[in-house]
Amino acid sequence: MKVTDIDGQMMELNAYHIKQQELQLVGLTMIDLSYILPDMKTIKYNNKTIKLPFKDADYSDTPLEMETVSNPFSGQSIAMPKFAVAVYDVTMGSNLMAERYDSKHGTGTAPQWNDVRKGLDWFRRHFAKEYMVLLD
Repeated sequence: MKVTDIDGQMMELNAYHIKQQELQLVGLTMIDLSYILPDMKTIKYNNKTIKLPFKDADYSDTPLEMETVSNPFSGQSIAMPKFAVAVYDVTMGSNLMAERYDSKHGTGTAPQWNDVRKGLDWFRRHFAKEYMVLLD
């Protein structure tokens, strides 16, 4: 496997690791770990690059197409791009699974709460208005 180092040079992965170790011996350095996280997805939206929080979510073949979503509790609706709808769906699905798990094992014990928190934090940062309508 070949990788590109911080200087833009292509090299074998093993040689890259050796170079990184040599740099560490010289002093503190920033290490490029992007080759470890090849599945991390980003999307360009409104002139911003947004990191998508869930690597296995279905972000759609048309992620910038708008879709209207309704809050199941208040009935309020708001339009947002399909990639944000995917984050909403994972967040709400994780919330449902966490509540079901907690009902059997005790409040706050479900591992799915981590995904709920990740989705809520992502919405607060990137889609604050939609967060207020759908998730607050």
